[in-house]
Amino acid sequence: VVYFSLLIVGKLLIRKGRTVCWKTLQAQLDTLQQIACPEQAADLTDNHRVTLFRWQRFSWRPLLTHPKRWPQLLKKGKHPWSGWLKPVLRSGHTSKNTKTIFWAPDDSRQAEGMAGYCWATGRAERFDALPPLTKTSNNDNRQKYSERANMPIAMVDRYLDRGRPLPRSLLGMSVKTSRYKAWGVLVIDSQSPGGIDYAQADNAFIVIASPLSVMLEEL
Repeated sequence: VVYFSLLIVGKLLIRKGRTVCWKTLQAQLDTLQQIACPEQAADLTDNHRVTLFRWQRFSWRPLLTHPKRWPQLLKKGKHPWSGWLKPVLRSGHTSKNTKTIFWAPDDSRQAEGMAGYCWATGRAERFDALPPLTKTSNNDNRQKYSERANMPIAMVDRYLDRGRPLPRSLLGMSVKTSRYKAWGVLVIDSQSPGGIDYAQADNAFIVIASPLSVMLEEL
């Protein structure tokens, strides 16, 4: 029944307009969250999320968000026109104002986060049972998480120092338009080490892949 509802939602594309596309995408992300993260039914939705990232060549956000780090960012080649994966839609009704953005330059070896890694490989990727971290975690444990999650240590530190939890499991899926042009990445994250049902998530994504690719052409 749930998979059938995903297919029906996709058929709403017969109605044109960006507003309809965004509403349809939101419905699909919400349903995908329910399927891929069964634990969310008895938990906060923020602990199990689905986020759609769009690749953009240019973005001022990294420099505007961290103005004091301009010299460091520019030294690493992270200039505004170097390629970024920006969050454009998230499941649920909370945690919508995220400012997290991942570097995804032409040199795919430098792409960051699950979003960047999935963008670089062009296929589904998963990070399982990531180590638990808190604000009091030492540098060694922070570094281990950074390496396993493909996440810059500076970003790990910012999350923890602000009391924000980091995912324990991640699943990334590359999304393309109906013309097979790379568009962005869909990332599922959970605060539980076993919070993602990968088989169910894969089956659900197969169902929505076709209507999703058509919608992306309109955005």
